[in-house]
Amino acid sequence: MTEKTILFVDDERQILTVLKSIFENQYTVFTASNGPDALAIIHKQSIDIIVSDQRMPEMQGVDLLTQVKEVSPNTLGILLGSYVDMDVFMDAINTSDIFRFIEKPWNKERLKKTIMAAEKKIVAGIDQITFRNLGVLVFSDDRKVYATIHQLFGHKLNVYYANNLDDALIILEQQNELAVIITDIMVRDLINFFEMLKTTYPSLVSVVLSTKTDAHIIVRLINEGHIFRYLPKPVEKKLLEFNINGALKHYAELMQDPSLLEKEEELEEMPIVSASKKTTFMQKLKALLQGNS
Repeated sequence: MTEKTILFVDDERQILTVLKSIFENQYTVFTASNGPDALAIIHKQSIDIIVSDQRMPEMQGVDLLTQVKEVSPNTLGILLGSYVDMDVFMDAINTSDIFRFIEKPWNKERLKKTIMAAEKKIVAGIDQITFRNLGVLVFSDDRKVYATIHQLFGHKLNVYYANNLDDALIILEQQNELAVIITDIMVRDLINFFEMLKTTYPSLVSVVLSTKTDAHIIVRLINEGHIFRYLPKPVEKKLLEFNINGALKHYAELMQDPSLLEKEEELEEMPIVSASKKTTFMQKLKALLQGNS
């Protein structure tokens, strides 16, 4: 197996030295102290993963990762920044498909796990997605959300709608080909909700729509709740279509390489629940959601 390549970008050279020492035994490591130098490397070398600081004098990290995606679409981008960079990050992850955001000062173990998750996501030659029989569940009390998604995808997907918990759970239990759940239903403990959902349905890809912009919650939902996208409402139709297509691609990756279900970041520490235990998890899920009302 060919050793993966990783490019670290930071204007502080001592940080680059530390990062290289941590990862050089696992990857072919490149470093750059600014955006233009990083782009020069991208043009010459095949880079699998790029990890960039957000705040750099010549080019901000999010701008760099956006340009990298245009030059090298298969390169996965990871952004390092503070919570004050959250608005910039959310825009970038939703429009440029940046893989993860890691808060500074970064934790070595968290960074290692995130890079491992990125490595697992690099799947060569994803088969063309077969939409036939795949389903999308829209769990929302806003029927306009369902109408928009049905308009965009109803001709090639089975689009289901639930505006209450009981109906949502019935669809989750009965439909074996559900690929994506899109929800704007807010509960008191979102992290626990999505952890339980991911544990019970490991291949289900979650997209959250919300007017809330709590940076701490957003990062935890992505890193711990394993949601795929968090989109601020109101969501433009093109942005919604772009991210649902991304969620479907991610589902295809999970189906092509089942090891992603076990290894995706911290998910390997969460047990895959057998069918006989789903009832208990559904009861907990229902109790969690009802506790919000």
